[in-house]
Amino acid sequence: MRQFFYKSGLLCLVISMVSFLALFSLTSYSNSGSMKKIVPFLSDEYAVVNNNGFSVAGFYEVTKSLADDYSVGVCLPDGYSRAMYLGNSAKESIKISEGRFFAEEEIARGDNVVLLSEKQKNLCREEEGEYYFAFRGKRFKAVGFFETSDEGTVSASRIFNMTAEAFKEYSDWQYGFFDCGESSVETLKKAEAIGSDTQIYKYGTKEADVFNNVLSNIEFMLLLFFVVLFLVVINIFSALNTWIDGKRKELAIRKLSGATAKDVSKNMCVDYFIISSIAFLIGLCIFYIFMVTLKSLAFSESLLQMLGNKVFFRDVAIAFIGVTLIGCAVLPGYIRREIKSDILPSIKGRYYLND
Repeated sequence: MRQFFYKSGLLCLVISMVSFLALFSLTSYSNSGSMKKIVPFLSDEYAVVNNNGFSVAGFYEVTKSLADDYSVGVCLPDGYSRAMYLGNSAKESIKISEGRFFAEEEIARGDNVVLLSEKQKNLCREEEGEYYFAFRGKRFKAVGFFETSDEGTVSASRIFNMTAEAFKEYSDWQYGFFDCGESSVETLKKAEAIGSDTQIYKYGTKEADVFNNVLSNIEFMLLLFFVVLFLVVINIFSALNTWIDGKRKELAIRKLSGATAKDVSKNMCVDYFIISSIAFLIGLCIFYIFMVTLKSLAFSESLLQMLGNKVFFRDVAIAFIGVTLIGCAVLPGYIRREIKSDILPSIKGRYYLND
């Protein structure tokens, strides 16, 4: 066991660690581009407006007669909650795994009801077969649970009824949004109560990027992860050196048998490829377990938002190729150094472990 660790175990451990960090960093980077929308099922034409002093319910009253099929809502301060009225097109994009959407009667009465993502179910209190969710000191009945989409619905893990009694006088929100398709901005401007001095922005513009600060923080976290990844990658060189040290007697024997540095390098690269493949699979399994655990426990929505819900094959391939190429590029240099060195100490095994 000691000899295995000295020869291959340390290298396997380091490559597994590098693989995990590489997958974490690449997956986060790939998913960071899908966090621009306030909710992922809105169209690419929706309008964004700053709060002009309206309560949540008041903003709904201003917009409710502007179009036949529309969705409207506000971003609540916690960053993961929305108060919304859902149009038919929005409902078609949300997959309800349990329960239902808000009933028209509940919207008309102003009932305190909420739709939650599946991972929020464990945060609810169950009473006589019904689920209740506490928010800002108010109790909301969870009438439905929706699936988290690959596009990152985690950015809107709670969708409250916009007309809820709890939001009648609540005005502590910053951004509102309105979506009726291509004419969203023009239609919202027709609402006289909003005021002509209120700035309305179209999705895709810099002013409409309500997650600018969030994305900046995520980009900073990604930079830190890439720095850590770089530092850990450096350890591969140390692990490779240790691995070669453990094979000095084998290299000496091959040299005596007439093998050239090129021949030895080919054989060692094959050995490294096998070890790196096994280590990468271990790192991939650890990363998968980490993702599943993170989603099931739901203890960090920031990490969930950064990682998203999808691991791209492209990222797995880049991580594997990167880990493999590092070793295959460095190994020939180490091997040439050993081939040129004195072989007598290696054969006698005075300084190194015997096989």
